[in-house]
Amino acid sequence: MRDILRLFRRTLVSRLIRSVARQRQLPTLGKTLVIAPHPDDETFGCGGLIALKHARQIPVDLTFLTTGEASHNNCCQMNQAKLGEARRSQARAVAGILGVPDDHIHWLGMRDGSIPAKDSSEFNRAVDQLAQVMRQVMPDEIYCPHPLDCWPDHEAAVRIVLQATRVSGLPPSCGRFGGAGRSQVYFYLVWGWYGMQFRRLPKLGFSNVRQVDISSVLEAKLAAVNHYVGSHPPGCPNPYVGALPKGFLKPFMKPYEIFFESKGLG
Repeated sequence: MRDILRLFRRTLVSRLIRSVARQRQLPTLGKTLVIAPHPDDETFGCGGLIALKHARQIPVDLTFLTTGEASHNNCCQMNQAKLGEARRSQARAVAGILGVPDDHIHWLGMRDGSIPAKDSSEFNRAVDQLAQVMRQVMPDEIYCPHPLDCWPDHEAAVRIVLQATRVSGLPPSCGRFGGAGRSQVYFYLVWGWYGMQFRRLPKLGFSNVRQVDISSVLEAKLAAVNHYVGSHPPGCPNPYVGALPKGFLKPFMKPYEIFFESKGLG
């Protein structure tokens, strides 16, 4: 009974967000920086967007805060260093599928499961690292997890992103869609599609929800998703990305992606 209620909740949340988002298309015209707490988040949340930008010859950079080395801590106890390197290799291969070259990939080396919280020296260092990447890339659009994405590392990551945009000092010529000389930040959902509770829905920001039609590049996104979930460490039944709950992948197989403009949020 509990599983049926969870499925009903996820279906209702998805349909409600989709019904609003389909009325508001996101133009996706600008040079882009996608920020992912772990390898796979960029593909689940933005894989279609990335492939679409590539098809339109719009530059995209990827920044991974961690290597996702803790994905098997509750599984086969695979060595974290080896797992992190395997996931880096996966991310590079997936980036190639989506059209992002190796020299547009940035690794910040934070610890999986311990992305630093606000008001700590580690948080300030993380902000400085990311702000440096922003100054290097000079993006018009930045994509990162939603502040309510139902996973601690994701919710910590967005606080770093928002603070980094404030201190990055991007010039007015950058960020044509933003204000005060900053790039426009958009949020994506990963775990939020699976775990969002009804009581949190009003805080999602329905007035800011946008949709991107990715039907023309859906094949590339599905290939990227399958690359992540289709390979396993030796002797382990779970993929390198870790054990994913039943139904988790369903929102990422659609011919559209949904984003939330950060204005008034975060």
